[in-house]
Amino acid sequence: MALHRALLHGDFLQTRQLIESGTDVNAADEEQRTPLMICALHNGEARSLGIARQLLEKGAQVGLCDQRGRNALLYAAMYERKDLVDLFLCALDYDLNHADKDGRTALSHATQRGNAPIVRALLRSLKRYGLDVNKPDKFGFTPLLHACRLGHEHCSVQLQTTGKSTDKMCGRTVKQLEPGLRKKNAVAVENLIDTSCRPPDPH
Repeated sequence: MALHRALLHGDFLQTRQLIESGTDVNAADEEQRTPLMICALHNGEARSLGIARQLLEKGAQVGLCDQRGRNALLYAAMYERKDLVDLFLCALDYDLNHADKDGRTALSHATQRGNAPIVRALLRSLKRYGLDVNKPDKFGFTPLLHACRLGHEHCSVQLQTTGKSTDKMCGRTVKQLEPGLRKKNAVAVENLIDTSCRPPDPH
């Protein structure tokens, strides 16, 4: 599609002209990706940010999903586009806690990248609207568990302080869930296991 091609090739002049001419700003390509998603994929974030603003002004929707179940916010978090994340967090036409086909939310993706500023921004929005910050993916990992297993200490601190994250793994250790984890991270996550999931002390 013309708008997608212009964005992917970095032709921002043509992109703006197409948007102003009335091109469908929510049109999807063969992978069901929208122009807002392409903005998150583009390396020139400073320029794509302006395009994203223009798209939103023309009615682009952040919450539309592609074949992987990912929306523009998830891609912005995955590719660590902090300015785009902030912009999309102001466009509340979607579920902030939406998960892709792997069960991973924007918070989960940002945590796995170890991007503490994006994690902080997402946590504040999730807490503002009373949404769950402990949502596990389809493998049972919450954002906090991902932070611990990958050694992203700053993200772990944000999740525990700003997000008040906890983990209830019902007695399962990270070693059992994912063999080969580094020992120090496995220990860190074991310390997060909620004792309420374990048998009570007979004494």
